[in-house]
Amino acid sequence: MKKYFLIWTILWALVLMTACSGELNRSADPVQVVYELNAMLIKYLDSGEAVLNLTLQKDGQYYTGAEITLDTFTVDILGPWYKRRFDPTLINTEGEYSLNLSDGSDLDTNLTITLPDSLTAQVTNLADNRVYSGGTVSVSWALSDGADGYLLFTVPDDSAITDDGYEAYYLGSTASIPADAFEYGQSPIEGTNLVYVGAYIGAPVAMMELPDNLPTAASPDNNLIAVNLSGRLAGMVLASPDSVVVPFE
Repeated sequence: MKKYFLIWTILWALVLMTACSGELNRSADPVQVVYELNAMLIKYLDSGEAVLNLTLQKDGQYYTGAEITLDTFTVDILGPWYKRRFDPTLINTEGEYSLNLSDGSDLDTNLTITLPDSLTAQVTNLADNRVYSGGTVSVSWALSDGADGYLLFTVPDDSAITDDGYEAYYLGSTASIPADAFEYGQSPIEGTNLVYVGAYIGAPVAMMELPDNLPTAASPDNNLIAVNLSGRLAGMVLASPDSVVVPFE
């Protein structure tokens, strides 16, 4: 009887050890690596050129260990981010472009960046010489096929002006620029103020190649939501700028 009891005790101990080993193995499973991507492709309608600007983070740190291509073009590493410029014939409006990211480990992703149709924008309530005499400034543009929305920027021609200018999101085809967009402090911003309108698809990303900072109000939500990849992805066409000329006093 003692012999059978001893055998039973040994078998039960082995069962417990196996169960504990399984728990240890499960707790040692690798932690999911998390990537964050922020990328935007801009087509400039005045020059025809385009630029892709992209940042990638891995577990909260800027990461340049991935190989990235847009269609067949390698995207270059520049400091902590990626960038590629394109000649006018290589990127077209209403085009779809395949963005591929791979680091040979946890990242192997194919995404699509889509550009909306071209557009033109113009100031509509000033004379042909665009001389400004006060009040709001009206801007209009034809709706761009496929666009999710529009961005409007004003940029002072005076590089000494460090104010951000005016920027806002719009859904329609008209905008009113407030009078204080052409003031710095209590003084008018004399000279030429450029007015840009861009049509976008996706969630725009802040980048140096934009005329100004992105507005914080009404910003689209992140549009990349996956198990190990989040962030923002957008395509934009930027119309040739119009202008508002504030006379020198």
